[in-house]
Amino acid sequence: MLTALDDFLDIVDNFGKDTLEGLDEDQEEDEIDEVELPFEHPLFAIRDDDMYNQWWRDHTHTFLENVDKHLEAKPDKKDELAHLRREICRRLGQSYLQEAEIPSSVFTSLSYDDDYKDEEELHGLTQEEAQVAAQELIARALKYLTQAEDKEEPETWVDIAEAMISLGNLYDVDSEEQESLYKDAEAILNKANNVTNGKYKDVLDNLLQ
Repeated sequence: MLTALDDFLDIVDNFGKDTLEGLDEDQEEDEIDEVELPFEHPLFAIRDDDMYNQWWRDHTHTFLENVDKHLEAKPDKKDELAHLRREICRRLGQSYLQEAEIPSSVFTSLSYDDDYKDEEELHGLTQEEAQVAAQELIARALKYLTQAEDKEEPETWVDIAEAMISLGNLYDVDSEEQESLYKDAEAILNKANNVTNGKYKDVLDNLLQ
């Protein structure tokens, strides 16, 4: 049920976004049309209220705790439960990344976008508040994405690398924290590309630009 709810919430969050096949890969994200939901639309309340996402996360945390208890009580079931635990952690990590999108965007806009140079805050957040909030959320995401890593699935390595890059973007340019995160992400992406014949080359190239 939790998986179904998570998928549903993801659909609601992306409802109305132009994701047609054949969309030009070079098209900027902010050029993608998004349909504004009218107030009376049945999905408006769900998209506008974080209560549903918080309910899902709270219960998923409880589910993870129960899985861990089973692992302690029945170590012989470790292999059977390992995949389930990784999937739970992956979904939790992605949920924190999603929550970090707004404060990350606020920090980036207030820090680097000339259109907002005279603004003190966006979405009720100052530059510093947005930075701290986004850093905390992505750090939590990294905690769970690291636990979701599968040694046989390079995509899970890349999830970690991309979260590291997102976190690095929230630090001062060329700072020690940023350089360390970028360096670790680069190492992971090189490893992933080596075993997938360059499947994630674009991600690496974007980092190295």
